[in-house]
Amino acid sequence: MRRDFSADRRGQSRSGVAGGRYWGKHKVLASRSTFITDMSLVDGTATKAQRLLVRGIKLAGIFFFLAWVCGGLALLSSQPIAGVLIVIFFTGMFIHTVRMVRKGRADALRKLQEKQASRHNRHKAQEPT
Repeated sequence: MRRDFSADRRGQSRSGVAGGRYWGKHKVLASRSTFITDMSLVDGTATKAQRLLVRGIKLAGIFFFLAWVCGGLALLSSQPIAGVLIVIFFTGMFIHTVRMVRKGRADALRKLQEKQASRHNRHKAQEPT
């Protein structure tokens, strides 16, 4: 009798995740190296395609916001309370999102400047006087 070493009798792998014997052969859709971080955008290590993807996502967010605001404005004549609530809600969400994006970029810039300053200070300390 042949025993499958990748899964126990209940069909779970040793990691506890349910799956069969082919569980490890699935393709990974995204790995850590494919994430686009604020730091990679700030320090210039992001590729052109990644920068364009980020711009496209930002543009899609702006269009989503504008569509809801225009819908809320269209409701003002027939249902003024619903229209005003939609406009206020999505304007607040848009402002909050913009603040988060700007905070992430500012944090990445601050970390990059600290990193460059520590390299400069380390290099300066190693110079003979």
